[in-house]
Amino acid sequence: WGSSGLCIMSKVHGIFIWTGMGLYILFYKRRWFRLPQFYVSLTITVLLICPILIWNIQNSFITYHYHIDRVAIHDFKLNTNGFLRELFGQITYTNPVNFVLIISGIIFLRRKNEIRFTPLTVFLLIALPMAGVLLVTSIFRDTLPHWSGPAYVTLIPFAAIYLSSVKFSFFPKIIKGSLALCSFILLAGVIITNYYPGTLGGKNNPEMGKRDVTLDMHGWKILGKEFSSLYAKDTKAGIMPYNCALISNKWFPAAHEDYYICLPEGIQLIGFGSMIDLHHYMWMNEWRKRISDLSSVYCIVPSNEFYNVKEKYGAFYGKIYLAAVFNDWRGYILARRFYIYRLMNWNGKLPSFDQSDS
Repeated sequence: WGSSGLCIMSKVHGIFIWTGMGLYILFYKRRWFRLPQFYVSLTITVLLICPILIWNIQNSFITYHYHIDRVAIHDFKLNTNGFLRELFGQITYTNPVNFVLIISGIIFLRRKNEIRFTPLTVFLLIALPMAGVLLVTSIFRDTLPHWSGPAYVTLIPFAAIYLSSVKFSFFPKIIKGSLALCSFILLAGVIITNYYPGTLGGKNNPEMGKRDVTLDMHGWKILGKEFSSLYAKDTKAGIMPYNCALISNKWFPAAHEDYYICLPEGIQLIGFGSMIDLHHYMWMNEWRKRISDLSSVYCIVPSNEFYNVKEKYGAFYGKIYLAAVFNDWRGYILARRFYIYRLMNWNGKLPSFDQSDS
């Protein structure tokens, strides 16, 4: 139960460990509710997750409001595409071969009446509610298939027992097929990310590369070097202050910019946006803005995440202009562009960092 507390600290999905165990006790071992060990175990978990609980109490339980808003069902309008995406996504992310083996293992053990073996029963009661909740939610709300990953990892023992119990000559081929499929996807991902000519997404300006997920892992190191050169020239010429900041409106490009650009240059990244878009940068802003000169800042807009900088930040900076455009080449073909802006004449105002702004 200490492990379950650490799991919850790492990912909120860990609560399904207690869900599964609670269902097991309710259905099979109700007398455990009378044992002090049950409450000691629960107390250990609660003590370990105290940092999360205390922080959320101090911040109006914003973590849970955020996640509930992502999955809560507000109406019952059917989302067929979302359900199919979740269903086939669960199969794909698990590896189709592994998925078949897991389901086969559950059926096999149920027929042999070995599924009542306590660990296997608990594994089922942990995994099936988690995968089921996501499937039901996807009928009405968009979900992300990788959320179900912990559920299928919990079910891997069923596939292992099945493979060890059923002696057929073709099973080694199935295992090899599973490994081959996984290796192929990994290798293809690396090759496409680094060497695919151009972009898999939109080809038109100014949103070149839009919907190309491989660009999340391409071009940032080169951009960091290019920005370093521009920053050195601007500070030497007195155009920009040495402790200026880089601003961003969403956490996912901000994380790349923070690591590849701000960290090497010793400048801060400040999030200009709502909590739903900034995530942890909302709270990092509180101390970062105190050590930054916000009178003049940079803003980098990747073309695959393009937005109008003047419309977004015109209420805070009186002068906004394009300083440079860096091209991101892949396979000798242009994949996207990075637009770098200088924002000057700050009016002293900041976006409302209201935690309820979503």
